[in-house]
Amino acid sequence: MGSSLDELEERLAARSEALSRAGSELESVTAALRKAKLSERTATGQLVTLISNLPDALMVEDEHRNIVHSNQAFSNLFGLPSPSRIVGWNCANAAEESKNFFKDPQAFVVRIEQVLKDRRPAIGDELQLADGRTLIRDYIPIILDAEYRGHFWRYTEVPS
Repeated sequence: MGSSLDELEERLAARSEALSRAGSELESVTAALRKAKLSERTATGQLVTLISNLPDALMVEDEHRNIVHSNQAFSNLFGLPSPSRIVGWNCANAAEESKNFFKDPQAFVVRIEQVLKDRRPAIGDELQLADGRTLIRDYIPIILDAEYRGHFWRYTEVPS
């Protein structure tokens, strides 16, 4: 009976040691995850701050064409509510709905459809507004880990 008790104690000690190692590994993984989440939040916060404060009209959509973030200049340009109120709006019909801001409404719609279909950067598209102003539009598809994740749009007014 003494030897089986010794065996049980040895097995218990081995399992306790294994659990202790697993606990240490779990703590290390948890610490790494916390650090990664903090880094991700920091990076996201930095990007949101940039988008919010740059003077050009900026908007980011997800892969389903829902607004993720925009700035006040974008809302002002298209006569929209504040950026916080348009988060989540679907832009699938936005070109059609805003085409009358442009001198050639149909060309505006056709070009956006083409750019979205191509999913390649389109830099420097010149757009004439109906009121005589000129904009430069840039489009960049957002690809993360080889997966399509959305769109970045920038509209810059050309000084007259």
